[in-house]
Amino acid sequence: MPLFPKSFDECRKSNAKEWNVFTPDVDVSRYKETLSNDQEKILHNRAENLVWRAVGAEFYHASEFYWEICAWRDIFDLIHNDDKLRVDKRPYKFVETDSNGELSVKRRIPDATFGIKTFDGICNRLGFPAYRRDLKKEPEPLLLECRLREMMRNKSCGLVVDGVWGETGLIFPFAAYEAKSKSHRYDDSAEKQVQHACQTYLAMLDDLARDPNNVTEYQTKESSQFQFFAFTSSASFWEVHVAWSSLEECMMETIWKGDIRKYSEAMQLIYIVDQIHDFAIEQHYPFVLKHLEAWYARDKQYHVYSGEWYYYPERRPLWHKLEKESRMVKQEKAREAREARKTRETHKGNPKPSKRVRRKGKGKSPNWELFELRDERKVVSEEVTTMLSRPISISSDSD
Repeated sequence: MPLFPKSFDECRKSNAKEWNVFTPDVDVSRYKETLSNDQEKILHNRAENLVWRAVGAEFYHASEFYWEICAWRDIFDLIHNDDKLRVDKRPYKFVETDSNGELSVKRRIPDATFGIKTFDGICNRLGFPAYRRDLKKEPEPLLLECRLREMMRNKSCGLVVDGVWGETGLIFPFAAYEAKSKSHRYDDSAEKQVQHACQTYLAMLDDLARDPNNVTEYQTKESSQFQFFAFTSSASFWEVHVAWSSLEECMMETIWKGDIRKYSEAMQLIYIVDQIHDFAIEQHYPFVLKHLEAWYARDKQYHVYSGEWYYYPERRPLWHKLEKESRMVKQEKAREAREARKTRETHKGNPKPSKRVRRKGKGKSPNWELFELRDERKVVSEEVTTMLSRPISISSDSD
């Protein structure tokens, strides 16, 4: 039973502790008691570097780009260097209903997205050192790119694993970051942007947790217990948010606020991010692998040969049809806008000469592919309606 890749519609504030959601500890003094002298020294050095860079950036009115560099270097460095994880400024796609009531595919780009790293089988066999530092350590077989791609292209599965539909470079993110250079403590523009990422990526994790043979149910009772973290910054002012889902609704709480020009708060932020790093490795990573197995089993049961993807477009999954239709609709609207502009210029009596030289044989021939897609749109709309109207199980909701 295929899924429809749609973000959660709502996002409201709530209390994470009431929902049994993991939230990082902020008591640095208690954390220090568990560290050796060398580890504590490293922690202090990281905090000092973060404060020094933040004070300098504030003094010189640094750009948003510089603040992002500080975050990558002094705050997210351990996550960035983890062999199992990947961080990148990566777009994600989402579905939105336009003013005409039609579904369209759009995209946004957070300043950083944190997810799971995959690997290419051929490069791995050749010993290409892009996936891990220790070449003797074999990568996880469930994260093989070709397996993920085949499962995603299978109409009987159609599980989107990457924010960029159809790709497998950074799968099932656990956090996102949005930065602003404005030094205003109460600037909520970054929070609004990252909130949308929470709604989108939580929906992706919700799809993963579903039973492939009956997507109205979760795979296990614990499958609905997943979450997502978000970081926002306005110059030196930082906030950390946690998001989770309940009945296909995004819940969110701001769990920390601070100014990293202050040494104590810089150390708190580093401590919080390190705990989220541990969460990604110890909880999120196993969660993704465990739930991928069921989707691979369905892909094997309804196996599709790679040639079918190229020669039988009607057998492609819903996400691909929707993306293709949206692209063609945008092209149609752009063409209509050009024609309308050309008509207005003609009525003025002074049409502007076109600098473009028309190719030989390229007249106003009809776009037959567009006409075919118009016929397909009804079919896709019916599939979308079916997906959106599916009943949702509440048996596995958090206690």
